[in-house]
Amino acid sequence: MTVQKGKVLAFCIALIVVGVIFLVAAEDNRITARRLLATGIRVQAEVVDYIPYGFRTTFQVPVVTYEVEGVERRAELHIRNRLPRIGEKIFVFYDPLDPLTIMEVGDYTSSSSVWDLLGVLCLLLAAGFIYVYWKVY
Repeated sequence: MTVQKGKVLAFCIALIVVGVIFLVAAEDNRITARRLLATGIRVQAEVVDYIPYGFRTTFQVPVVTYEVEGVERRAELHIRNRLPRIGEKIFVFYDPLDPLTIMEVGDYTSSSSVWDLLGVLCLLLAAGFIYVYWKVY
C-alpha cells in the first residue's frame, strides 16, 4: 500500500503549523510573565472558588479575589505548580493596566514549558515523518 506524497506533506505541514502555534503560545506566556515581574503590583489574594476549565470538567482553576486601589477584583488564576485550598491566602502580581491579568508569585514560566514541549514534539514528529517517508519512498 502506498501513501500519496501530497497527503504526507499536508500532514507534516499541519504538524509544523501546530508546533509553531504551541511555541508562540509559550513565548507569549513568557512575555506576560516578564512584564508582570517588571511592572506588576504584588498583592495578597484569597482563593474563593474553583471553576471547571477546558472541555473536560475534571480540571479546575482557582478563582481568587484581591484588592486593586480599594476595589475588590475577582479573576481566574492559571497555575501549574499546586492547587491552593479555598480560603488560602497567596500573593499574586497584577497588571496595573489590566488588573484582571494576574500571575502567582513564583509561577513564572511553568505553563510555558508545557507549550514548549508540545511544540518541539510536533516539529520533531513532522521532521521524522518527512525523513522516513522521503528515505523509504
